[in-house]
Amino acid sequence: MENETYTRTKICELCGEEFTITQKFSRAKRCPKCAIVIRNGRIEAYKEKKRIHKKHVGVSKLDTLAREAKSYGMSYGQYVALKRAGYKIRPVVKDNGVNLAWKAWKDEIYGIVEACKARAERHA
Repeated sequence: MENETYTRTKICELCGEEFTITQKFSRAKRCPKCAIVIRNGRIEAYKEKKRIHKKHVGVSKLDTLAREAKSYGMSYGQYVALKRAGYKIRPVVKDNGVNLAWKAWKDEIYGIVEACKARAERHA
């Protein structure tokens, strides 16, 4: 009994052709030819569904802000700092390539820092 091979014949649901099964607990319902056709059809349907439902990746806010900063001749950090400080961003001056809004903000911040240092030296 150990060396006996198990064979059983079944009729294909699709084409009606008779085919043999060699595995005892096989649940095959289609002949190998029809099974290949069905499998290929499933693969094509999956690829089509994947192609149709492909997510469109939008541009993030960070990318947009970085592009705007570049157009004004600033880094992203400089641009965001000016926006948060409430400065109106102006285009780059062509002569020396320095953005006036950034320069004004930087001068104001350094002025505050210098005033704090001077006050600390007076009280020390």
